[in-house]
Amino acid sequence: MIYRSRQYQAKNKNIGTKYTWIYWALEPATLIMSLVLSNFGVFSYIRFMASEQALTNYAEHVRAGKVDLAFEFQHPPRQVGLYTVTVTDLLADGTVRMITSSHSVMDKAGFANSPNNPPLKLGEDSYKHIYGRWWYWYESW
Repeated sequence: MIYRSRQYQAKNKNIGTKYTWIYWALEPATLIMSLVLSNFGVFSYIRFMASEQALTNYAEHVRAGKVDLAFEFQHPPRQVGLYTVTVTDLLADGTVRMITSSHSVMDKAGFANSPNNPPLKLGEDSYKHIYGRWWYWYESW
């Protein structure tokens, strides 16, 4: 639709050749830039930064015992910042782990807030440091 609109406008406005490439390159450039930024994780980082305060508050409430973790860490999904937390886990060292998404068919992923760097590894779990107390957490089976 945008292409057709631009074709119509180009016929009626007599756009000069100096600006023609800018005129026709806007959508492809926007698409390519979005893909590049997505590939480098910029949008994920922005989402995390926008949610960091809410996630930190949630982790502190879990440590303080103000959040009911329910049986075997399963609880109804909770909206924390821009994430839906489906599983919350409090480890013996004070690390709070939250599952927010699926990493693959069997694995789940989320965040860990750990007062100790790095957090305790259980089984085949892995962590990738974001900054400070925050880690990406991949739960493997």
